[in-house]
Amino acid sequence: MISDGVVASTRKFLRKWGLEAGFLLLISFIIAYQVFVNGIGLSDNGDFKRLTDAVGISTTNNPVGNTPMVKFLCTYRYWGTAKPKFIGYPSSELLFMWPATLGSLIIHGHGIFDSYILALLHAFILLLAFIVLAFAAKRLLSWPARAVLYCMCLLVFGDVAYLSYLNAMYSEAAALTSLLLMTSTSLYVVSRANDPRPLKKGWFYLLAISAVVCITAKSQYVVIGFPIAALAYILQSRSPLSRQPAIQALMVILTATILYIPVFTIYTKHHIRICNLYDAVFNDLLRYSNDPPRDLKELGLDPKYSIYAGTLAYDSRGSSILEQSIPKSFGYAPILRFYAHHPVRFIGLLDRGARASYSLRPHYLGNFGPRSYTKFGKEDDIGRIVYENITHGNSTLWLPQRYMSQTFNAWSNIRQRIPHSSLLMLAFWITGVITACRIRYDRRQSQSVRLVAAVNLTLLAMAALEFFCTLLGEGDADLVKHLFLFSMLIDLCLVFLVMYATAALFNRIINKQIAS
Repeated sequence: MISDGVVASTRKFLRKWGLEAGFLLLISFIIAYQVFVNGIGLSDNGDFKRLTDAVGISTTNNPVGNTPMVKFLCTYRYWGTAKPKFIGYPSSELLFMWPATLGSLIIHGHGIFDSYILALLHAFILLLAFIVLAFAAKRLLSWPARAVLYCMCLLVFGDVAYLSYLNAMYSEAAALTSLLLMTSTSLYVVSRANDPRPLKKGWFYLLAISAVVCITAKSQYVVIGFPIAALAYILQSRSPLSRQPAIQALMVILTATILYIPVFTIYTKHHIRICNLYDAVFNDLLRYSNDPPRDLKELGLDPKYSIYAGTLAYDSRGSSILEQSIPKSFGYAPILRFYAHHPVRFIGLLDRGARASYSLRPHYLGNFGPRSYTKFGKEDDIGRIVYENITHGNSTLWLPQRYMSQTFNAWSNIRQRIPHSSLLMLAFWITGVITACRIRYDRRQSQSVRLVAAVNLTLLAMAALEFFCTLLGEGDADLVKHLFLFSMLIDLCLVFLVMYATAALFNRIINKQIAS
């Protein structure tokens, strides 16, 4: 029989940490089921090669079975290997891919890369972020506010739209895990603002490392380093926080932010930069132009290429004139000047971006691999997947090749059904700023609460900078995926708003009970 001491200890633990334990068990179950049981991932749109070349992974050779490695259609667990090139697209995602490559070599031997090892590393950092969040929330919030916070995290970040990136070789996976870890670490540091005991240096180092990983995941993300550095400065100025490690974290973040662009320019192939510029000019700016030749002339480009308006750098027409249409000397300055002279066109770009940001899932990328099709059926001679033993009347049910998982997709469906209005998105952002500012500068609030608002304002500033940088950098090509970090930041800010509302409501109820 279980001793009374064990029962008492268990009850004591559940009373103190039951809510946090339940949340962590649920999010762990969702991640494990979705990634390792359900087998979801995100198929390759061609960007895998940017990272796989550096670590020596072949995106065309399937070492298990005879299944061809086809882009867009589905995901694969096992990949072949090749000679690593070491230099390629400088992304912090390589910090995950190198250990995963070594792990695959140890477990499977030479010639096989197992993407589940990469997914396991991503999942570990994501769970670490939620553990830190639970410790921070325990110190900052009452139990009703914590319950709502945990439910929001399960709904939003347990969604398949986010978890599918864990089992994919995209830079967004590094951004997802590091941004959540950075936010959680910031909140834990804030939760210790009123604690007379000194805060261990490791928390500031964790904040700096997670921030640098997020900043250097993709070139578009580098601008968010400045708000994060500002947050580190705010944290170091608040006693009794340890100022020396906070200043060190600030310097590391600023250094990474300033140096990443020249490093990216040196080590990235010229072709990638030209492709981004081509999409920003031809696929976006000229596609919505009434006079493409005139716009090209204003940009300093040859007007004869106006016939390629609306094309992408990677389609057959765009790739044929890519190097000739965009000179090596061409940069983003002419594009910025153009939009400064044509503000209406710029507003149109912002409107398209805001409307696209409501969607979380790129519709053209599948979530399942060929091995997952066995439970649905088999592939016929024209590439369709047939359900076995399932009929509807006299017709056979088909499963599309780019099949998207419908499990744990409530949040992405909610976002998809919200009216895609740029004004609504702007109103939400302004509401977030006003709410956070009111709390931040309310002298009646405790120091820790005001610092929580500072973290929220940092996320809102990051969202605005990331939105502008992405749209100006690549136009509206593949916006759902390119605006991934912006959409995630907006979701984080929504979680903050719900948390504020719950805490305020609970405090009002308590005050009324005390008054009565």
